[in-house]
Amino acid sequence: MLKNRCKPVSPLGPRERAVSKNPVLTTDILDEFAGIDHTPLLVDVNILLLPNPKGGMAYDVEAMHTQHGRSVIADIMSLAPKISWATGVDAHVCQLNRYFQDQMRLHFPAQKQRPRHPALSADTWRLLQAKRNLRRSQRFRSRWVARQCLADIFAAWRSCSGRVAGPGLDRIRARQKTADLQASHYGVVMRRLQLKIRASFQADIASFTRQMWREVRQGGPAELARHLRAVLKAGRSYKPPRAAVALNHSGRMLTDPQDVAMLFGRTFAVAEHAQEVDFQTMQADPRADMVTARFLAEQVPPVATLAASFASLKPRRAAGLSRIPPDFYAAAPVGSAIVHSPVVLKLLVRNKAPVLWGGCLSRPLLKPGKAPDDPKSYRAIALQEPAAKAVSKALRPHLCERFESIAMQGVGGARPAFALTIPALTVQAAMSCAHSAKRSISVLFIDGVAAFYATSRESLFRQDRATLEQQLRSGPCSEEVIAAFLAFLPEVGALEAAGVNTATVAALQATLSGTWYTTLPEAKEVFSTEKGTVPGAPLADLLFQYVLQAAILTLDFMLRRSGIAMCVRAQGNEVHAEPCSWLDDLTLLIQAGEAQDLAEATSQAAMLAHQCLHLIGIELNYAANKTEALMIWKGKGSRGARERTLVRDAGLLDIGCFDGKHHYLRCTDEYTHLGSVRASSANAAADLKRRAQLARTIFQPLRVRLLRNTELSIRERCHLLFSTALASYTHGLGTWSLSQAGEWQQFRKEYMKFLRGSVRPLFAVPCKRLDEMQVCALLNALTPVEAFTVCQVRAFSQLVTKGSDFVRAALQLEGVWLHAVREAILRVRAVLKVPALDVFSDVPLAGLWTAWTFDAAGTAGLLRRYRKACVHQRADVATTALAKARLHHKLDGMACTFVKLEETRPLQRSSGCEDCGQLFLTPAACVCQKQFWTPAKLRDHLRNGEKGKMQEVPGYQISHLSCPMRLAYSVSRASPPPETCQRRKASHGTGLRSMESSGSTTAGGTCVAMQLKEEAAHIQMNAGAKRTADLEEVPGYDKAKYPCGR
Repeated sequence: MLKNRCKPVSPLGPRERAVSKNPVLTTDILDEFAGIDHTPLLVDVNILLLPNPKGGMAYDVEAMHTQHGRSVIADIMSLAPKISWATGVDAHVCQLNRYFQDQMRLHFPAQKQRPRHPALSADTWRLLQAKRNLRRSQRFRSRWVARQCLADIFAAWRSCSGRVAGPGLDRIRARQKTADLQASHYGVVMRRLQLKIRASFQADIASFTRQMWREVRQGGPAELARHLRAVLKAGRSYKPPRAAVALNHSGRMLTDPQDVAMLFGRTFAVAEHAQEVDFQTMQADPRADMVTARFLAEQVPPVATLAASFASLKPRRAAGLSRIPPDFYAAAPVGSAIVHSPVVLKLLVRNKAPVLWGGCLSRPLLKPGKAPDDPKSYRAIALQEPAAKAVSKALRPHLCERFESIAMQGVGGARPAFALTIPALTVQAAMSCAHSAKRSISVLFIDGVAAFYATSRESLFRQDRATLEQQLRSGPCSEEVIAAFLAFLPEVGALEAAGVNTATVAALQATLSGTWYTTLPEAKEVFSTEKGTVPGAPLADLLFQYVLQAAILTLDFMLRRSGIAMCVRAQGNEVHAEPCSWLDDLTLLIQAGEAQDLAEATSQAAMLAHQCLHLIGIELNYAANKTEALMIWKGKGSRGARERTLVRDAGLLDIGCFDGKHHYLRCTDEYTHLGSVRASSANAAADLKRRAQLARTIFQPLRVRLLRNTELSIRERCHLLFSTALASYTHGLGTWSLSQAGEWQQFRKEYMKFLRGSVRPLFAVPCKRLDEMQVCALLNALTPVEAFTVCQVRAFSQLVTKGSDFVRAALQLEGVWLHAVREAILRVRAVLKVPALDVFSDVPLAGLWTAWTFDAAGTAGLLRRYRKACVHQRADVATTALAKARLHHKLDGMACTFVKLEETRPLQRSSGCEDCGQLFLTPAACVCQKQFWTPAKLRDHLRNGEKGKMQEVPGYQISHLSCPMRLAYSVSRASPPPETCQRRKASHGTGLRSMESSGSTTAGGTCVAMQLKEEAAHIQMNAGAKRTADLEEVPGYDKAKYPCGR
């Protein structure tokens, strides 16, 4: 028995709990169960529950995307208050946000009851509410019927005494019959309602998918998959709903939301080097809020650029601290730009950014595969103000333009038109070149600890050189590395040295001077940050590249000076490999003259990289799958060096002691780099397997939830298949040549699995008896060859545009990839008949770079035409393929058996016998298919072998015959021994053909070895590959003489 005295609370739980409990008591059982060995406990608990504080105001974001909503927001912007120039930037932003919040509360209030699923329409929502009401009423009715039944039972029990009349039996039967009829009617209505809900939901999903398709048409497959995560409920960006976070801290479990939020804030502060400060103190900025600087008007972002930035804000994203969604600004970009232009001007001339724009709301996001109760298992997601994001985006074009003038060839990320394929292909080209040239190299993959958070932002601007030099020399880095770093670090700052105008530098300096974050908006304390490039902000990646530039230049100089940077010779010149990177993913290509020196060279490179990154505040992460080395040993002493590193040293390279810690570098055989698996064998098998697994996680929900949706047309569903599952599988495909054994078969098999698995959901028929061409024609899809052609041509075009000198020289030296690219281009020429591609049939590999005349837009148009032409030329096959599939599906339902007859081909007899001069199919014995290279061995096998053993035919003496091949099976034409025939049938596994087949005859009998060898070759036709591998191990086997391998 438990007595609770409490008030009803919100499902989200109470904010505070005040619990008092009296001592636990016992009570006696006084009914017919008295005396049993169990005693009930009596506890009196008094709980005082305080409700949670109300959260921020929510708004109807979907209404902002309608035509009426956009017109309302445009009127709101036009009626914005006129704020005087003397008002400070903080007060200016505060007045604007208060006005926007009041207007959104008036025009876009949140619905009181709204569906959680974003695709549900109002009609479906009403049907769901009707279903819930119907279920609720049936539940109440069932309870009432149960109570009536119980009352009848007690009434009948009481009537047993004879004093009171019992309930009428007819009345009970009538009531029960009415309840049964009501329950039956409830089931019928519920089934009909469920069918309506299912049909309406399918229509909603189709409409939602079309809408997302229109919105992200320019964003590509990745953006489409992100927007469809609510439908697919799968993929990397999908985060399933979870319960409230409970953290284990110092041996106790924290569940209070405020305690959890503050613990997250302190945990994130360790990585971001933040300090907990009072927010009131941060707002009291001593700088004068008056005009202090002048800039050229042409350096200030114009209204048009600001409007484009507001229009590019991503919809349906989480808002910042002001709770103003980005959809509000994006609905009226011109008005938003006009309203915020005075704030931008005040920011520049007064050298002070709004405090709200410098802060962000930090939310925890659980890392995949980590413990949910550990605070370190979460990464911080910064939610910045949408207006601040738009202003930062307006500065991006100028920053990108100036960074292109100083960027190294191998540096990728935050650069327009610089594809992810280039650094990925650089690594693969170096590994393939090392294998072909028999060189010992290593690929060092470097991963930093919270690189974006720990980066020192001081190098972006002008700073005191003497103080900086003293600070660096007091650290653990060597003098040579520090001297080289100071030589590459501009005294005026990285931004000004790159040619960034003074207005942009001043705006960035004002924005980055007062950055902070909070995990609990109601708290009085916030966390002030002085490092990092504000992760989550639009300029975080680009500013990180500016900071990283000096460190990469220093690292490249030190590697070349040490002679361990990989180099290849092209046209008489040596081309060195520069460090290639994609934002914080840095890769070094290291070489060694001798195999035994590779481990030392790799350790030296790792120590240099650690020192160079330490100078800008980044530490290396030596954990598994983070900073690792992929090593390739070739040449003299490679076996011993490999054994010494991988076996004796357990795959760990001793780097040495740095900053008081001893570090070891892991050696690995495979590493996932930029989404593709790179193996020391330079083979694509591991990558193809992993990409198939990742694509399958998207394909399965896509097949269930969208491909079966008949509200979408077949063409729309096929486009979804190509844009999600197939796009995921072919990621990075252009970096491979698929020339090694088994690679092409593996890619073709996995590629066709996705296409074949889509036929039944789309057409309601299986495709098990359709060939590859028919399946692709049915889905309007590219064949594996055509898909591989598109990927390779696209990768080659990207390489021509932005590829480094090293990757071109390495690919030219390796040759296999460029040869595959030329074949792909010739396939495009054969389909499109483009005169500009005719030159590729004769041009050498070194001239492919200059022969390609298409830019990025031209290549995209060329491949688009190629895809359309390939699909169009199979249009007539689709109708026949669908009719065939439907016919076979119908016949399977009629229990028909499908038999496929093999094609009969004339067998070539190429094995001659030196004794008798006759030709046979193979030099093997017919029964057991074993080959013997001397007559004596074959005679011994025929006498004593288990499978080939025969009885001597009357009239023939096997020992007297001189031809071992004829000796194999010389039998009488009249009646061969039954025992011999049974052995032949058992060994073949099938009935033999007629013994009357034509063959060479001898005196007194017929040589039937030829006929039996034809049978054996026919039966084992499909096992030729394995037998060829077995024959090649036999000494003296001549593959040219016996090409069939049987």
